[in-house]
Amino acid sequence: MTIDDQGNPTKHIPLARDLSFGDVVRLSLSSITPASAVFAILPSTIVALYWGSALSIVAAILMCVPIAYCYAMLGRAFPGAGGEYAFAARFFGRSVGQAAWLTTVAGVTLAIATILQGAGALLGAIVGIDLGVWAVPLLVLVPLLISPQRVLRGARITSVLLIIELIALAAISSLGIYVFASSGTTLTSCVASAVSSVALLDPALILAGVSVAYFALAGFGSAIILGEEDEDFGRASARAVGWSLVLAGLLELGAVIAVLLGLGCSPAFAGIDGGGAGQLLSQFPLIGDSLPLRLIVLGGGFIAAINAVVVIIMQVARIVFSGARDSYLPSGVGEVLARVNPATQTPIPATLLVIVVAASIGALVPVTSVVAWASAALFVPPAVVAASMLVWNRSVARSTRGRWTPRDLIPLSALIAMVVVAYFVLSTDPGAVVVAVAAWIAGLINARLTRPRTPAVSLHGDLGGSATEGRQRPADDSTELH
Repeated sequence: MTIDDQGNPTKHIPLARDLSFGDVVRLSLSSITPASAVFAILPSTIVALYWGSALSIVAAILMCVPIAYCYAMLGRAFPGAGGEYAFAARFFGRSVGQAAWLTTVAGVTLAIATILQGAGALLGAIVGIDLGVWAVPLLVLVPLLISPQRVLRGARITSVLLIIELIALAAISSLGIYVFASSGTTLTSCVASAVSSVALLDPALILAGVSVAYFALAGFGSAIILGEEDEDFGRASARAVGWSLVLAGLLELGAVIAVLLGLGCSPAFAGIDGGGAGQLLSQFPLIGDSLPLRLIVLGGGFIAAINAVVVIIMQVARIVFSGARDSYLPSGVGEVLARVNPATQTPIPATLLVIVVAASIGALVPVTSVVAWASAALFVPPAVVAASMLVWNRSVARSTRGRWTPRDLIPLSALIAMVVVAYFVLSTDPGAVVVAVAAWIAGLINARLTRPRTPAVSLHGDLGGSATEGRQRPADDSTELH
């Protein structure tokens, strides 16, 4: 028997409350992986849109601002390891919470499998050998060693990997600027060329580019999952949401502009047809002619992918653990997955389960299917957060005049942004939604099967949500954000 932060007895071993604000920001940046975004996600947009890709990134950053606001406000008020599903359970009930929980776990696990597959391809390019189906099982050994460790130790290890990742990002940015400076093209003519090229683009292509850029920035909201483990009772995680978005956005936008300066404003590259997104960076002659530079770029992308896998496994394992703690699984399975190792204060069974499932999917399912399924499922969690924020605003406004307040525009704009993203994801592959829909329905069915016969006893006061989502901060510092 242990005692929680409010002095209440609980049979659960608490997660370690070790993380500072800087630790949470670094972990969030590692999950976003700006280098992986520039090397793997955004090249297709650069090829299709050129300077329109920079405009798409700016629009995506602006689109993410209201989403980040919703994450930060809810994460600060209700800190916990459950994240999005805990908000859904609190404001929409246990059934919706379970549906959101299973859909989030499915989407993020598929995302891990996708990143493992990409890392395997990069490793094959570095060593010059096609590793085939053995790439993912080989790479999963790294997160198997790091992810189950105490959260602070894991944060320190991933911080080192993040530095290596940023060095690779700085290298490609410097090369782009160097190529542009060596070309003799003036900045004035480059700007004029950029403006004219953007003016000729179909607005629908820009919006499609925004949806791609959103996924290059997605991950900033995952900071709230660490709210139960930060030293400041969720405040550090809430602040980290905004800082993660700002830093990732600036890093990605700066790197893409540098690449565009080298590719889009240099006469030597003005006519490239982009024979595949994976070949874009090889258009730089300095990279193509220099083995050390190629190793830095490819190696940096590989390190970024592995770093993302480690951190995202840590995050989704905590969501699985939190759901098991909230009795979202059959009792036998739930008891195992809700266990926290006393020495490391980490949910090791949940971590190992996520690793095994993600590695199996990455090794056995084609990459195109995994990418499509993950993309369709991952727009659900932020939509749930925005809807939860809207309901919270409505509950606060009941005692005031009028049904709507200006504050409601923030979650409404976040919901509209997610509709735009979902539209372009589904227009590309309508069949990709099957996993998200199946996970949501399975969650609703599971809610009926695992519904407790007696009300769950909240360990942290009556907050109107699930039993153990989050740890309420001390009573002298309430969550009155309105």
